[in-house]
Amino acid sequence: MKARHLVVMGVAALVAGCGGTTGTPSTSAPSTSAGAGSGSASSAPPPPASTPPAVYYVTASSAVDAAYAQWTSASAGVTDPTQLAGPAATYGGALTTFDNTIVDIGATGHTASDIAILVIDDNAVISDLNQIGHQTAANLATWEAKLQADQGTALTEGDVVRSDLGLPPG
Repeated sequence: MKARHLVVMGVAALVAGCGGTTGTPSTSAPSTSAGAGSGSASSAPPPPASTPPAVYYVTASSAVDAAYAQWTSASAGVTDPTQLAGPAATYGGALTTFDNTIVDIGATGHTASDIAILVIDDNAVISDLNQIGHQTAANLATWEAKLQADQGTALTEGDVVRSDLGLPPG
């Protein structure tokens, strides 16, 4: 149970690092048709030139907020990893869409480089989420520890990107 609590805390931290909030998730549900991390997730159209990258970044995180809320609800108290496959795919798909979107927000220089690093870090989280179907009750705690570590790395880089964009840390 302690490990489950830590995973939920880690996911909350990751969402905050991506620019989302854990309070009121967006009403737009993320697309899961491509599956988590399949590389074919959609992204929003490029922002108009007048839209500051920080505004577009925060807006793009709304689907991650919704997926996080679904993940939190579905994973609360679950000890059977098979029950987490759907929520993990939804959350991973939302992260993929977020990443595909933020690379096109018009950031340049070190901000664009930091976004690229965030996408790499998010891909580690997505990979972890994709592995939930291969977990058993016996190795769930090990999987959760890896997920939490990868989320921590992504959170740290998310705060770097937020700082680059003039946003407060998550």
